[in-house]
Amino acid sequence: MKKIALSLIATTAILSSSANAGMVIDVQAGAGIWAPELSGFMSYGTDIVNKKYDFDGLNVESTDTEFNNNYIYIDVDHLLPIVPNVRVERLNYSTSGDTVVTDTLTINAGDKFGDLVFQDGDSVKTELDMVQTDFILYWGIPGLNLLTAGIVDVDFGLMAKQLNGTYTMSTSSDDDEKAFDVWIPMAYAAVQVDVPFLPLELEASTKIISFQESEISDNMLKASLALPIPIPLIDTKLDVGYREQTLKIDPELIGNFEADIKAKGLFFGLSAKF
Repeated sequence: MKKIALSLIATTAILSSSANAGMVIDVQAGAGIWAPELSGFMSYGTDIVNKKYDFDGLNVESTDTEFNNNYIYIDVDHLLPIVPNVRVERLNYSTSGDTVVTDTLTINAGDKFGDLVFQDGDSVKTELDMVQTDFILYWGIPGLNLLTAGIVDVDFGLMAKQLNGTYTMSTSSDDDEKAFDVWIPMAYAAVQVDVPFLPLELEASTKIISFQESEISDNMLKASLALPIPIPLIDTKLDVGYREQTLKIDPELIGNFEADIKAKGLFFGLSAKF
């Protein structure tokens, strides 16, 4: 995480110095850790024995790998009319779980995941590794920041979310995985409030789309506290917040892979504005 933060600061410092020569540009960058709780189910395959596997029954959780669940972002905000501002976010999370095949509602002998057939007494390991990359083009409401004396900003825009990763189930003798790499268009909106007389900024944002039987949403609440670090022209903040995602994926979106994943939990990190 130190390497990520240092590279962010170096990149944004270069952008800021070159941009300030021509026009007013705000560059903000941040990185941190997200520790979500997972719930939901997934399935892979078309046979009746390719059942929906519940995360709770598979003991899938992220607490043992929470430091792999990290995020990084950079935001470029300018004063040019019509031309959109740009924000890029990258979120990584991985999780795993272990269970044993028994005659239960979760997993039974003869059940399948893709071409993997489970046998009675098998020890089953489940792993989900996913990277989400968001490319956001957004605009602010003209004049709102001026009318509110710099207290309130409202942004809206369009974005593309890339879901890239693998879902793997394995036993001691065999395994199968479903790899996915899909781009999804979404709507984006955010509200920022600079609390008067306090070194505190509040932010809420949402990203959402619903099409066919798929539904994807990503909602976030964040409080940013300015840190008393005397660095010229750089505002450093401590970020604390709550994030909740829903990834409801129809089998037609990612060939024969169905999922309804909910991830929610606290995050914390550092950000810098130039």
